[in-house]
Amino acid sequence: MTTTIQDVRYPNFEVYAPDAKPNRTFEGVKVLIQFSINEKQLWVDSQTAITTGIRSRPIERSPVMFSIEFPYSLSSELLMPRIQESLSSGNSLQQSTIDYLTGSIADKACNMTKAMFEIGQKAIIVDAKVEVMTRLEYVEGEDIERAMRESFEANLDRNVPASKASVEALKTMIFEKEDTSKEPCGACLDEFLLGDKIVDMPCMHTFHESCIVRWLNEHNSCPLCRFKMPIN
Repeated sequence: MTTTIQDVRYPNFEVYAPDAKPNRTFEGVKVLIQFSINEKQLWVDSQTAITTGIRSRPIERSPVMFSIEFPYSLSSELLMPRIQESLSSGNSLQQSTIDYLTGSIADKACNMTKAMFEIGQKAIIVDAKVEVMTRLEYVEGEDIERAMRESFEANLDRNVPASKASVEALKTMIFEKEDTSKEPCGACLDEFLLGDKIVDMPCMHTFHESCIVRWLNEHNSCPLCRFKMPIN
């Protein structure tokens, strides 16, 4: 029987504004929290403590996007449910890991967002880089090769591109007039400008054509809600 112990290295954070022009009016700020999670699996003989296998893989999670209005006071408590929902998708992270990351990411993202907000940035991206160490202890006599393969395949978040036909079927439009009800591009957070080529996904999230095509060439889901596109 395999025992699993999962540890987390404290997340590293980067924050930046894709549009360097400051938002002097404070009329609304768009924030995107994106996750870069990498898991290393160590298979260890519980009796000898000898490591027999090491595997590393990325874990994909949907980013969290939200808006704030001046002088709205952003709190980590409001961010935590959204972050936890994203981290909980899939079966690779243990609940204790999810709980720890939720609090850590919410607190840090909140503080970094406030700092950027105060200097007038309108679009903010917070990038949380996380390393997870999963120690799997087994007893002598187990079919370790089979167990390693089954565990890895069961939890693997594959980056499967959307089918070429489904991408080509997306209708491209030209952004022709100011529409205050339309959110900025869900990939780069830039506002749509007159003449921009834009695409509405079937889930009704809107992106720059170049942004969503580049994303779908590597993933088969909407970057905001994980709506699944067909694959080959």
